Amino acid sequence: MANPLRYFYEAKQKEMAAQIWDLASSKSTFYSTICSINQKRFLTSDARRVLHAKDWCTYWRQDGEPENNDAVNRELGHPNGYYSGECIAEVEHFYVAAFMEIAIGPGLTQIGVVGWETFDITLKRPLMEAYKAHDDGRNVSEAFFGGFHGGLQAWFNSIKWNYGQVARAQSGLAFGAEILEGRPILLPVDPAVALAEATVKLRDAINFIEKVRSEPLPTKLPSFDKAPIGTCPIPYKPATPDKEFKLDYNDPKRRSLSAVSMAVYQTFDLWPLIWWHNPSLAANPNKLKPLTAVRYRDLSTYTQTEIKLAKDTAPTWKNYAL
Repeated sequence: MANPLRYFYEAKQKEMAAQIWDLASSKSTFYSTICSINQKRFLTSDARRVLHAKDWCTYWRQDGEPENNDAVNRELGHPNGYYSGECIAEVEHFYVAAFMEIAIGPGLTQIGVVGWETFDITLKRPLMEAYKAHDDGRNVSEAFFGGFHGGLQAWFNSIKWNYGQVARAQSGLAFGAEILEGRPILLPVDPAVALAEATVKLRDAINFIEKVRSEPLPTKLPSFDKAPIGTCPIPYKPATPDKEFKLDYNDPKRRSLSAVSMAVYQTFDLWPLIWWHNPSLAANPNKLKPLTAVRYRDLSTYTQTEIKLAKDTAPTWKNYAL
């Protein structure tokens, strides 16, 4: 099952994306003609869900005016302002790009997104003003040129805003490429998908760095050459050599303490011996990331009493957050 939430990090955006993704799973009709026409081409459940998510977002957000944002919040069961206009725009651009990736392919999606944002910056508002003037019987040319209001700074701010949405579209593009019907007519290694995936990975890296920076440093960094004092119920033995076990989070046999225990001790139940022997795991045995390896001692260096203590402790992993 495709999961769009991994592409969002801000809490409100993630919450809204989840609401719409859930909502899309129960939809059967469409607001827009383009989605109604494309439904025959979107065959898998994930692709059709993207189709409904895009359809819902675009219909209720409209042009992103305050009343449209209020409508989005109302339809999702929230008071006005619960999801900001920026939040709503971010989520809509994500689902629109995912829809376009499946419908027309990643290369054309890139051209379409950049082209639309460029149109939105330079011509959308003047054209809307011109149409309104025509309906009101006012001077169309005057309304059109008056649509470029706000001066150079306002125009520059608009550029920053619109092309900022292109970055969100990269995430939607990468998400669409994950779905079975993504990349429908292009080569397996498409430059547009590569750019989208690189953008997502860059944001992943930035988010990780910001998370690390926000966490307080430990008052005392644990030493790798001895067991953690005060947390290990088994006495440290200075003369006993340590061994190292490499972790691999993509391999079920190398990504948990119980898996390491099975590999080195031939039983899952002795994982506490490894937990107690690695200072950085003192707080939670289920949180191995971002460690690349753990250290352990040969089973022969432990007494029967110590081994029994480990087995008695083994079920407690359920008491810690996963």
